Amino acid sequence: MSVFLASAALDAIRWAVDSHLADGVFVTPAILDTDAFGVAPAAQVESITRVADVPVLVVVGAVAADDLRAQATEFAKVSEEVVVALPFVEDGIAAMTALAGSGVRVAATFVVTPAQAMLAAKVGAVYVCIATDALDAHGHDARVVLRETRALFDRGGIECDVLANVSGGSLSVTEALLAGADGVVVSAETLRAIVQHPLTDRELDQMLGDVSRRSRRPGR
Repeated sequence: MSVFLASAALDAIRWAVDSHLADGVFVTPAILDTDAFGVAPAAQVESITRVADVPVLVVVGAVAADDLRAQATEFAKVSEEVVVALPFVEDGIAAMTALAGSGVRVAATFVVTPAQAMLAAKVGAVYVCIATDALDAHGHDARVVLRETRALFDRGGIECDVLANVSGGSLSVTEALLAGADGVVVSAETLRAIVQHPLTDRELDQMLGDVSRRSRRPGR
């Protein structure tokens, strides 16, 4: 089970990867824009690959097949660790097919059904990204989608990882993984919140208090 950090902030990425809390990085055009500081997207991705020797999923911000292929090719040239993520729409499928055929690793985004996930894998996707929050917001049970996708992949022997994009906390992450996701995409804030649980802090404070009281006892 893997954790992908949704961030382009190098300090956050270095912390998560060096601590072995994250197994990869996931960036969208919006995430890259947030931490751009005048740096071009491809240069940002290159900086990420320098601080983290892990897969970096880069969502391509285009719609037309030619634009998707051109931008994806630019990102793929940065590093072998880069996986270009394209929308699962007709133009995206055309670009994925061409890119996968030329040896570029691709992922499919905006996948919302197990059937779409199966088709994305057929055209060469090594990851399918399922937005659990979007599904839940539109009245669909994301856990069912993840569970059925996993069952479909297992039955067909499909070698493609299922990533769940989650914005909730520990419970959302646990539910996604138990439902069959191979990994989750979480923000740095979510990852830190899972690590720094208030009950963990309370137990630590209690232990330190007990240690302090014992050290003040006579004869110690």
